[in-house]
Amino acid sequence: MIYMENYAGNFNHPRMKYSQQDGLISVIVPIYNSERYLNKCLDSILAQTFENWEAILVNDGSTDSSGLIVDEYVKNDSRFIAVHKKNEGTLLARKTGLENSKGEFIANIDNDDYYDPDFLKKMYDEISEDELKFLFNNYIIREKKFSLRLCLILANKGIFFRYMQGIILKT
Repeated sequence: MIYMENYAGNFNHPRMKYSQQDGLISVIVPIYNSERYLNKCLDSILAQTFENWEAILVNDGSTDSSGLIVDEYVKNDSRFIAVHKKNEGTLLARKTGLENSKGEFIANIDNDDYYDPDFLKKMYDEISEDELKFLFNNYIIREKKFSLRLCLILANKGIFFRYMQGIILKT
């Protein structure tokens, strides 16, 4: 478990803490006050048919029981890594996740979303088969009362960081 104190909230190039492990997918999950739906998100990661993953759970200063939920998943499966930090927003939580990742590829998921069980396998097969550096999928989920557009990304670390920088420059 990693506790981040006095984390500088700038958006310079991430300081990678670990060497990369080929074939590993690091799933970054920024978490803030999501106790109502966090279990569904984390259970969907656990249910993946692709098993070579780690999930970096970045608790961004939650004031509800989200941090306790994170710690429970970390205790039960070593592929979950917890990072507890003060609240600085989703984008800097993703950067913190990137800095603490070991994967060759980075996937992202919001704490109120969930993956199909074959999601990581399909994305990994596609990105490695075609030797791609970046894979972007757009899903539209329609329920009775709402429609949701969900963007899912699998990319190598450098491209994922440049993608995040582009978001900052556009806002």
